[in-house]
Amino acid sequence: MDLTLAIPLLLLETAWLVLDWIYGYGLDVWAAQGEQEQIDAAGLAHIGRVRMLLIAVLILAVLAAIFRARWMVITHLLVALLAGGSLTAAQHEWDHSHAPPPAASTTARTAEIAAPGSSHVVTCCRRIAEPLHLRAEPPLDVVGQCWTARDRPRLRAITERLTHITEQSAALSNGRDTARPRSPLPLRRRG
Repeated sequence: MDLTLAIPLLLLETAWLVLDWIYGYGLDVWAAQGEQEQIDAAGLAHIGRVRMLLIAVLILAVLAAIFRARWMVITHLLVALLAGGSLTAAQHEWDHSHAPPPAASTTARTAEIAAPGSSHVVTCCRRIAEPLHLRAEPPLDVVGQCWTARDRPRLRAITERLTHITEQSAALSNGRDTARPRSPLPLRRRG
């Protein structure tokens, strides 16, 4: 009795998952005709339907375990694995297509500046210095010229200055102002 009910339920749940992917999500995306809002709505609706199937299958697996129907538990766990993999793939696709643009990493640029031997360093210096309104002296108009060992102190000074400015701007964006002096009064302990 257990096996005769488990196999049709396995086929039904798997077919629902596949048909929903093809006809539910696929036709909604096709009907959207390239409108990103409708495609996003179809993707979220599909993720919600797969999540509901996963929850229903896990509940049925628990009920089957309570009634000691081992084939029913096995088939529902197989469908749960399939639905979980499908849900993971759908969420990964959603996250990949809606990833925020990468943040500008001033730390990476500072590391590039500290590494002599490439003319790419000048471009990085300009890219960092322009938004911060820095004026390096002497000017960094040596495009095409390679940095040598004698330029290391100058690069180190630029790196330290940029690191300091980066730390200050990060502290300001976090709500802390490092330029303001802290209160000279010590905190009192409750005792």
